[in-house]
Amino acid sequence: MNIAIYGTGHQANTLVEYLSDNHNEISISCFVESKKTKELFWGYPVIEPNDLKNYSFNYIVIAIEKYEEILQYLKNNYLDVYISLEHQVISVIRFYKLIGNKNWRMPYHSTILNNGLSYVYTSEDMYIGRQMLESGVNFAEWQILLFFELVDNFYGKKERNGYFFDIGANIGTTAIYAKKIKPLLKIYAIEAGQNNFDLLRVNCILNHMDDIKTVQIALGNTCGENSYYYCINNPGGSGFYDLEREEKSHITTLDKFILEGEEKVHITTLDKFIVDSNISPNEIDYIWMDVEGYEAKIIEGGMKTLSQNRIPLLHEFAPDRYGDMMKYISNMQTVYSYFLDVHDYYQGDYRIYSIDEIKSFTKKMKEENHTITDLFFF
Repeated sequence: MNIAIYGTGHQANTLVEYLSDNHNEISISCFVESKKTKELFWGYPVIEPNDLKNYSFNYIVIAIEKYEEILQYLKNNYLDVYISLEHQVISVIRFYKLIGNKNWRMPYHSTILNNGLSYVYTSEDMYIGRQMLESGVNFAEWQILLFFELVDNFYGKKERNGYFFDIGANIGTTAIYAKKIKPLLKIYAIEAGQNNFDLLRVNCILNHMDDIKTVQIALGNTCGENSYYYCINNPGGSGFYDLEREEKSHITTLDKFILEGEEKVHITTLDKFIVDSNISPNEIDYIWMDVEGYEAKIIEGGMKTLSQNRIPLLHEFAPDRYGDMMKYISNMQTVYSYFLDVHDYYQGDYRIYSIDEIKSFTKKMKEENHTITDLFFF
């Protein structure tokens, strides 16, 4: 592994000493300073950000306390460099964890958003947490608001104070924001992984939403146990990965997923979960599902529930990971009549598809090199 280290202060010095004592296999290509003050540090060249394109490395380790400020500085002053290297930039805390040093500090960050909600997230979260920190906006805020709008438009506008199922709740950004918008909803936030579930509970308490029912379990098409993988740099991308079947590039391209060891989690079906929770399908007003390619299996395990009451459904659509696509299509045809692409609807350029067009829609996605979108079914 080859790295560039951003900073020449105490953290950088400590990192070099640690690597010298414990990781001779990791080499340093250069050090980076926002404004260069020296030519060499520990015998390695010191450069400014614009010169990074002349060096080869796997990661840029930000060895400075104000990590987010450095990211913003790069975006403001070296946007082309930032865009080209964004997914190689990691914090020193995350780097220590990546190489096996468990003595990192400050494992969590927090942010207060423009809407008054607060969230705690891991300091290594380069996606949901960082996006909220930089924007001040609730993650997926527009999708959540649009979901409520779509249900009113296509299921009929009426008071809906039943159950909202947030399946794949992660740290709670959907469940908590939905509760803020519609406080009378009875919300189930379902999350499989221990790390995400712990933060889900913390964030519910932090936002005084103890009435959100948090459940640590996975949903699928069987009951038992399954191997769950935690994504260090994108906890929202954690889930069930068939590491033998999936292409390696899907997991590691642009540092998208850095997977930690597997965790055994309990799994049940949506149908059994509904029965065990003494909930009637007729009481469920919304299902929001984002489970990193496991949507098809959850739908398969919830066909009795979905068939008894056509429940408004918005789910992330990742057909490359669905396996038996024909079974998924058949199940959706049994329950729903139409669907639309949420992103197209948001942009005002959309069409309503017949449910029988899922196969052709998927083909069109592949032709346009799209692997994921969000679909609304009615």
